[in-house]
Amino acid sequence: MTDQSAAPALVFLHGFLGSGNDWQTVIAQLGVDAQDTANRQIHTPDLPGHGLPAANMPEQVDFDAIDRWLCRYLAEHQIQRYLLVGYSLGGRIAMYHGSKQPTGLQGLIVESCHPGLAELPAQQQRMEADQRWSQRFARQPIDTVLKQWYQQSVFADLSPEQRQQLVALRSHAWGNSLATMLSGLSLGKQPDLRPWLSDSALPIFYIYGRQDKKFADIGNQIAQLNAAIRVHPIDDVGHNTHHADPLQFTQILQQAIQVIGKQHD
Repeated sequence: MTDQSAAPALVFLHGFLGSGNDWQTVIAQLGVDAQDTANRQIHTPDLPGHGLPAANMPEQVDFDAIDRWLCRYLAEHQIQRYLLVGYSLGGRIAMYHGSKQPTGLQGLIVESCHPGLAELPAQQQRMEADQRWSQRFARQPIDTVLKQWYQQSVFADLSPEQRQQLVALRSHAWGNSLATMLSGLSLGKQPDLRPWLSDSALPIFYIYGRQDKKFADIGNQIAQLNAAIRVHPIDDVGHNTHHADPLQFTQILQQAIQVIGKQHD
């Protein structure tokens, strides 16, 4: 059994195309600066369909299935009290999990993630767009699709060299598995979590990069939903703040851990 006197575990959920290894720089920085690291479990699971080799896929991929996967992971590792840290898709999964009000969840620290689309036409449009991308991942060479993927406006802050590095890093991925995840977890299929965010008493921290205009706007919207949600912009970075400025991201993470810990004392 997990020691109830230990600090809540940190469970990091990466974004689409990523792996648990994406958090290593943050964890290394956390280990340097955090006084309680030795007394805290840290977990960086690969999402289904990701990692090397690709993690096992559920028979059906949707938000309920991924939440069941996360609950199984927590149970298998005897994680009873925990904080979720999620980036992009990982943040959406974390917020969906939080909306189910699980007993052991102490707080959320999410980065550049969408709370969900409120209008049916926008949901349908997004599902269609994600389905087109899904077909590309399933049918085309992975490096070809990745080159197209990183040309999207959300990655506008990346240099050509950074795009090339990401294509090389992700080129081992399994296209069919990614296609299934992208289609099943499309933003168009995600419930609109704004009503839950508006009413939630769960400690929530939202991090975004100021150069990422889309998620800067979303961050400002989320700040208006619930005065208890703490929104933290990071200067001079875009969508992936924990990669672009791990030091600043880790400082916010440490602050969040301390604040959440005091609320649960």
